[in-house]
Amino acid sequence: MEHKKKYDVFISYSRADYLDDNNIIINDSPIDNIIKTFDKKKIKYWIDIDGDNASNQYMAKIAKAISNSEKVIFVSSKNSNSPESYWPIKEILFASEKHMEIVPIRIDNCEFHDNIKIQSNR
Repeated sequence: MEHKKKYDVFISYSRADYLDDNNIIINDSPIDNIIKTFDKKKIKYWIDIDGDNASNQYMAKIAKAISNSEKVIFVSSKNSNSPESYWPIKEILFASEKHMEIVPIRIDNCEFHDNIKIQSNR
């Protein structure tokens, strides 16, 4: 018997699409609107706002959040598909290895990063 996950959705995104240089939420950004919609519909989600990726615990925190989610939403943009955007690619690879449903939401016309293309063709 499979147990219910803690979150409906894990949101994988690039910080540049959601937070400004002072780590303040960019109002009415696509990610802000996604979150507002989830809140209205009472969809339980996990999103990393702290971004403390220098800590040794960060990788475990992300892996646990993905594992505790029903599916992953990948907010696809030039920022999240950039070779410099390390975490979204790692998150998608991890979710794919766990055979999770990954739902891409494109907020611009950027091509997927090669690592994401490979995972989506499995």
